Amino acid sequence: MGNKQFKAVQTLCSEGKVFKRGSVYEAVYTKNGYYKLYAENGYFIFAPYLIDRVMDIWKNHLVEIPHSN
Repeated sequence: MGNKQFKAVQTLCSEGKVFKRGSVYEAVYTKNGYYKLYAENGYFIFAPYLIDRVMDIWKNHLVEIPHSN
């Protein structure tokens, strides 16, 4: 498992956390086996199976892009 990047194609606000249209956000795979998805003003923590489910729900707002090194 590795880090993932997502581009906001529409602005999204969820649980008070904001993803701005046109910006790229990173989900960092942590040492304890979770993803920490950073937003403009905070972050979410997702289990690996859950991040895919959430991104499917948010597919009109965030799309996965190839990770740039």
